[in-house]
Amino acid sequence: MRSPQPDTHDRRAAGSAVASDPSRPVMRIRYARAALLPLMMGVICAVPLAVGLGPWGLLVLVPFVLAAIALLRVGADITAQEVVVRGALSSLSVRRDDLTGLAVPDARHVHLVRSDGSTVRIPTVRPRDLPRLRSVLFGARHDPPAAGDADPSQDGVSSAD
Repeated sequence: MRSPQPDTHDRRAAGSAVASDPSRPVMRIRYARAALLPLMMGVICAVPLAVGLGPWGLLVLVPFVLAAIALLRVGADITAQEVVVRGALSSLSVRRDDLTGLAVPDARHVHLVRSDGSTVRIPTVRPRDLPRLRSVLFGARHDPPAAGDADPSQDGVSSAD
């Protein structure tokens, strides 16, 4: 339910460092717009109730609006210099110099590992996105090992069991 979208300029984040230089490629990973379809179906079903309640009926539509805003906002903007992780209500920018690698604690989530040992979960990134994420963040020096190479944990990704 997420859609990685390469973009050269993030127009919605005009004040951030990610959007300040249009020459840097930005890998944007967000939820797919198709996730809005169930919300739209819910709005269509809730409109008769909202109309029947008069002015108080607008309160019926508030959860749908908040869910749509969250779906459109949550994700990550990834460049070679930084990763901006966007939540429903907040954003966190992690500089590339502060990253030591990526962690996959389970089969569904990817975390950034910071130099102080803390981790930051990237909400819309899945393990299948790791090759592209590694190439953007760590460049060619962290290409996946060829078949038969000894230690795959040397490529910047660790897995916790």
